Amino acid sequence: MRAENRAPLIVLFLALAGLSCSPTSEAPTRESETVREGRRIFVSDACPTCHGQDRAGTNNGPPLQGLHPRWTEEKLIRFLREPSAFRQSDPRLRQLADRYKTVMPGPLRSDEARLRTLAGYLLQD
Repeated sequence: MRAENRAPLIVLFLALAGLSCSPTSEAPTRESETVREGRRIFVSDACPTCHGQDRAGTNNGPPLQGLHPRWTEEKLIRFLREPSAFRQSDPRLRQLADRYKTVMPGPLRSDEARLRTLAGYLLQD
């Protein structure tokens, strides 16, 4: 194959290689940063004291794994802002409060971005 015939093939190859580096390849990195920051907030706010380092729960607090089917980000943020008020409106949370005698501290007076990051971490699985 002559050099001038190879040029279009090389251009095509480089174009296809460029497509494989699309912005979607950056998403896991951004997600990992969000998860890391959410985990940092979880630990710094002493959440593992009651919910465990791996969020599997302890004798003092329920597990925080598998929240996604029952909780949306907005619902979880509302709960984090006012746990006791939210608990009164949710029969399932009242049952959990009876089972775990440690009261969820609150209200959390964190800014919206911090609560959203924490909620994203808790809903990740």
